[in-house]
Amino acid sequence: MKKQADNHMNSITTEEVLRLASMIRIELSDDEVEKLREQLGETIDYIRNLSELDTSNVEAEMTKTELKNISFRDGAPSPRTFSQEDALANAHKTKDGFFVVPKILDK
Repeated sequence: MKKQADNHMNSITTEEVLRLASMIRIELSDDEVEKLREQLGETIDYIRNLSELDTSNVEAEMTKTELKNISFRDGAPSPRTFSQEDALANAHKTKDGFFVVPKILDK
């Protein structure tokens, strides 16, 4: 994909990056904010370019696998998985075994 000169610069604002960072509770330096703003802008531009593709002559496909239980061949659980308790261990707030997050969308 050709990189369009600074078109992505208006795709996302510094304020939007800071809001996202606040929502996910991370602190970013000024350099990180700018880098993330540029990267997100490039991603948004890429998605916009994809939405402009003419797919009217492309037949839809569905992929189905017969996989039922994904584990190591010896049946041992994957070390990349963890318990619900472990997943929630560092959560800011939980309720009944689920993450509790602020509402961000209106009805």
